[in-house]
Amino acid sequence: MAAHAPAPAPAGPTPGQLLGAVVNPPVALGLLVANKIWDPLADYIGYPCDRERRIDDHKQAVLRVIAMKDDFLLIGPCPPSLQSRHWIKCVEQLEKTFSEIQEKYLRGGYFNTCSCAREAIKETKRAEELAGQYKDLCIDIKARLLPVNVSQWEDLSLVTNSYKDLVIKFINDTSGKARLLGIWGMAGIGKSTLLRQVSKSRSEFISDGDDLIVLIVDTGSDYSVAKVQKCLIGLLGVTVAADVTEAGVALAISNRLRGMRFLVMFDDLSGPINLARIGIPDAPPASLKCQKVVFTTQKQAVCASMGADETIHMVCPSEIEAEKLFNHAVGADILKDKRISSLSPG
Repeated sequence: MAAHAPAPAPAGPTPGQLLGAVVNPPVALGLLVANKIWDPLADYIGYPCDRERRIDDHKQAVLRVIAMKDDFLLIGPCPPSLQSRHWIKCVEQLEKTFSEIQEKYLRGGYFNTCSCAREAIKETKRAEELAGQYKDLCIDIKARLLPVNVSQWEDLSLVTNSYKDLVIKFINDTSGKARLLGIWGMAGIGKSTLLRQVSKSRSEFISDGDDLIVLIVDTGSDYSVAKVQKCLIGLLGVTVAADVTEAGVALAISNRLRGMRFLVMFDDLSGPINLARIGIPDAPPASLKCQKVVFTTQKQAVCASMGADETIHMVCPSEIEAEKLFNHAVGADILKDKRISSLSPG
């Protein structure tokens, strides 16, 4: 009698069968109804699980954004753009809501703390969004007027004062012939300090009621047209869609600046840059004489390539100026110390 092979064991459910069970219409309908019922219940009674952790996460997220705001107020662009003012206002509202949630949570009570946890989750997401916007404002845009120590400012101004007067003379020139100023000199000579000093001296070229705006862009060695444009639209509060081309952004910047009196200062250009591609408008109409651009660079060739109407060459201070700067920085008390004077060769 011939032997027969054992009958194969019944195969398990195939992936298709499992998927069919999951998406079975009655099952899917039940899941949908449960989800729809849970959402309003969760909104009403809050999230009962892990309330303390949610409150703590909210606290940490808000404190992080508050620290960002404090930093931004120190290094933020000058003048503050519409975008940055809106961001600061949102952070202040975030702080206010945070205080309200904390006060409400301390009252205790199950339903009360659940409600606080629900609000904390929403506000935590809001804080994370503001943190992401901070990176756009402060890191990618790289707009700034960096703060300096007061005593350091006074020391450096001894060297840059004469150059500052030349820049302000250029700004106040209303002949219409001088529109682009190039400042060049070796690294560390004080070009960036000069731009800060000019910005601090606005009373010398902006009168009361004047609508002249001052924009400073730190280009750096890795600059590009797109990065400079992003900085300018942030400073000007111009809103453009994410998919807008470089030419479209340039048009938006040009349209905003064309009817304004402005001074745009580009710091530390490592090479020539096309102002038209950025969006800086062409020669201003007669009624808007003050539309000026100032840039700093290490290379005289950059000034020539960009067609600067005027140039300033910053050089190392003379021995007399250097000695004056040294004495001012060290201070009279130290210089009069006998131990110091005994070491002096003179």
